[in-house]
Amino acid sequence: MDNLQVVDGITKSEPDYGEIYYQMFAKNLRELLQRVKSTGTFHQDSCKKTIFSGVRFIRYTKSDVSSYEYLKDKLQLIGYLQELMKKVTPREFINMFPITKSYDGDKWEEKDYFFTMNRAKEIGMDTLIGENILEFLYDYDNWDITCFAVSSMTIISRIRRIEGEKSLAEEFFEGKGLDTYTLQSGQKGKQKLINNRTGETQEVQKPRPRYLKPVQ
Repeated sequence: MDNLQVVDGITKSEPDYGEIYYQMFAKNLRELLQRVKSTGTFHQDSCKKTIFSGVRFIRYTKSDVSSYEYLKDKLQLIGYLQELMKKVTPREFINMFPITKSYDGDKWEEKDYFFTMNRAKEIGMDTLIGENILEFLYDYDNWDITCFAVSSMTIISRIRRIEGEKSLAEEFFEGKGLDTYTLQSGQKGKQKLINNRTGETQEVQKPRPRYLKPVQ
C-alpha cells in the first residue's frame, strides 16, 4: 500500500473545429468550382458538401470581434453560402441538417419540428428554396442553422456599429419606443450603463457575496 502513488491523467486537447471545417470547406469549394469549369454544369453533390462544411465553419469561428475586414469577409462568405442554399430543395436541406426532434413548439410558442416541416412543405419539398432562403433559415429548427443565422445578424450589427450606425437590436427596440444601453468597463473593473438615447450613465452595483459580512 505504501507504494501507491497518484498519476496525473492525460489531458486531451479540444480539436480545432474551425480549422477542420475550413479545410473541408476549401476542398469542397475547389471541387465545386472545378466541376463547373470542366463540365459547364452545376454539380449538386459538390454544392451540398460545400454548404454543409461552410455552415459548420461559420459555426466554429468567432463573430464577436472588432476587425472590420474580418467581419466583412465573413459576411461575404455567409452571403455566398446563402446563394448556394437557394439551389437545393427543402428535402435536400433536411438531409444535410436534420430538423431538431422537438414537438412542443405550440406550448412554448416557438419553432419546432412541425413548424419547420410546414414551412418546408409550403415551399415544396422538391422545389428549389430560391428566394425563400432567408425566411426558411430563420424558421428552421436545427442548431447549426441557428448558429449560422445568429452569426449573420451579429456580424451585420457589428459592422453597422463600426460604420457609426445603430445595431439591429438598437434599431428594433427604438422602433418600439424602448431605450437600449451599452455596458462599459473601466480600468479598475467598475462598470457603468450608458443610455444610448439620452447619454445618461448609471453605475452598476454588484451584489455582495453572501459569505462577506460587514464588520460590527
